[in-house]
Amino acid sequence: MKKDLKVAVFIDAENMSAALATQVFQAAQNLGDIIERRAYGDFSSANLKPWRDAAPVHALELVQTVAGAAGKNSADIALAIDCIEMLGDERADVYCLVTSDSDFTQVAMRVRARGKTAVGIGRATASGVYRSSLSRFIEIANEKIVAPAKTAPKPAVSKIEATDARLMAIVRSAFETIEKDGNGWSKLNLLSNAMRAIGFTPKDFGRRQIGKVLQGCQHLEMRNPNSAHWEVRIRPLKSVGAA
Repeated sequence: MKKDLKVAVFIDAENMSAALATQVFQAAQNLGDIIERRAYGDFSSANLKPWRDAAPVHALELVQTVAGAAGKNSADIALAIDCIEMLGDERADVYCLVTSDSDFTQVAMRVRARGKTAVGIGRATASGVYRSSLSRFIEIANEKIVAPAKTAPKPAVSKIEATDARLMAIVRSAFETIEKDGNGWSKLNLLSNAMRAIGFTPKDFGRRQIGKVLQGCQHLEMRNPNSAHWEVRIRPLKSVGAA
């Protein structure tokens, strides 16, 4: 996919787990520039609380729908209407349907009939008919947890590792919206503003300044070239944990 393509992401929150949100947006980001991020469902339900928590992290617009008659899914209908409406405005080039529900087969076919790209992002349970209606289907799933050998104790996840994972989900989302140089460096003040824009506060991590929070994360690098403004980037994978 070309990076100059405009991507709209439509999430069926009642069909997809919020635990997959990071994987969803990583996949969508590879398709082009994400211009819309919407999730549909009855967010007053306790079952969708994880999506309410994920919304500020991923700059996600929650579209509230209320269940009607029994057996009728108002979230599906609202998602389909918005997708087709945007298709008519030709605001996007790529339409990501984040669901494994075959009910969206007709929506995917309509997108392709208009000369646009319909990409499905979902689980392995998606039907063959639904997959065939799409330009491409990206399969995602929760990471598999491999049980350790019985002779070895199961390593516990430290508080630092858990904190880093939560922080990096926010940082990666913010990084999508700011300018970076060829090596991935960006000014700290730009990153800080982007993080605050999606609801981040350093107090959640026991600090008063964002810079202090970022300095303690092993997945980030910071520098102060020529005594100018501080800069930050996501550390290359091969150097994470290196001395």
